[in-house]
Amino acid sequence: MSIPSVALQGTLSFEQVRGLLAHRFPFLMIDRVTEIEPGKRLLALKHITGNELCFLGHFPDRAIFPGVLVLEAMAQAVSLLDLVSKENGGPPSKYLGSANAKFLVPIVPGDSMEIEAVLVKQAARF
Repeated sequence: MSIPSVALQGTLSFEQVRGLLAHRFPFLMIDRVTEIEPGKRLLALKHITGNELCFLGHFPDRAIFPGVLVLEAMAQAVSLLDLVSKENGGPPSKYLGSANAKFLVPIVPGDSMEIEAVLVKQAARF
């Protein structure tokens, strides 16, 4: 797996993200990466549309993007940071140590999530 040279310039398009992550529709949660500092941080975008499959049942009366999918988007952003931070593009780490999330307002169609992944600490085994 090779890291696109554009990643070194700080951005990834949807097609480049799709080339790096194993996820596919409907579980590819990152639309674009707007900032990358390899080994430090990454800023990703997920646009929420009314066409998301989860809105068929969550909830029929009022579409709310599920918290578990917000966490999945966060995990994918961390995975991308891991990938672009490794020399020679080695395989991604298999574990996330933790995720701190507070859901303050519902995420609904028309919203965009800005997801910041920051490397705080790296354990020797992970």
